[in-house]
Amino acid sequence: MFILFIVVIALGFWILRSQRPWQENGAEHNGARDILDRRYASGEIDADEYAQRRATLGL
Repeated sequence: MFILFIVVIALGFWILRSQRPWQENGAEHNGARDILDRRYASGEIDADEYAQRRATLGL
């Protein structure tokens, strides 16, 4: 009975962890790039600042 409980808990953690899209490879860079792209598209930053920030972030 105790082993079944441990298996259910481990399965629950595995499911929760697999449902977190921000933990995927490169997702943190994609989030930063999306924000940067939106700021550039809205005119909040110019082309020079956009290029500089992309270089700083390694994108």
